[in-house]
Amino acid sequence: MALSLAFISCNKTADIPGVSSSITSNGVISGTVVNNVANIIDSISVVGNGLIGKSLLSSTGQFSFTINIPSNFSLYPIGNEGSGVTVSDSTALTAAFQGIYSYKKGIMSGVLLKINSTTDSLNKAGISVSYFVYSDRVVKMLGTHISTETINGITYKTTSIYNLTLNKGWNEFTCTVNSYSKIANSYTESDSYSNTIGSDLQWRYFGYPSSKVRSNAKSQQRALSFLR
Repeated sequence: MALSLAFISCNKTADIPGVSSSITSNGVISGTVVNNVANIIDSISVVGNGLIGKSLLSSTGQFSFTINIPSNFSLYPIGNEGSGVTVSDSTALTAAFQGIYSYKKGIMSGVLLKINSTTDSLNKAGISVSYFVYSDRVVKMLGTHISTETINGITYKTTSIYNLTLNKGWNEFTCTVNSYSKIANSYTESDSYSNTIGSDLQWRYFGYPSSKVRSNAKSQQRALSFLR
C-alpha cells in the first residue's frame, strides 16, 4: 500500500501529546513490544539520517529512550508537492524515522511497527500504523491528493487524505487504510493521515525475512513525499 512515513481514540491537540502517543512532552519515546516471545529481541535502534536513538529491551518487552534532535543537515523542507493539499508553511524543515530495527546479541532480527494488526500486511481497510516525524516548527497539512502511477505494467491509484498538524519537535501520527482493492493489474486505495491515535495500536515485532515490511518502508517514502 502507499503509506505516507511516524496514534485512546481521541484527537491530539496542537501542543499536548495524545494519551496513547509513545512520545512524551520531553522527547522520550517508550512502549512495550507485545509479542516479544522468548526474548527474541534484546535491543532496538531508531535510524533516520544517522542514529536517532537506541534502547535495551527488558525481559517483558519494555523500552524507553530519549529521541535525538536531528542535526541541520538531516532536515529537509516539507515542500508542497501534492495538488489538493494545503501546507501552512512549506519552508518548515522536517526529518523522519526511516526504520525502527530490532536486534538480538548485536544481530539485526527485524523491525518494530506500532500497528493495530497482528500481521505485517498493510493492504487491508481499517489497518492503522504510526509514523514519527520531527518538525522545526508548527505546520499543518489539510486536503486530498490523488495520484496515479504505473510501474512495470501495474497501475496504482492512491487517494491520500491529510488532516495533520506537526508540532515543533518529534511527532507521532497515524496512517489509516480507508479502502484497498486489486483488480487484475490495478490497485486502488485510500489512506488518511491524522493526529488521531487509536487505542488499539500496539508495538509489534516482525522478523526478517519480511518482504511486506520492506515494501512498507518503500511505500512510506513515496506517500510521505511532503517530508522529502
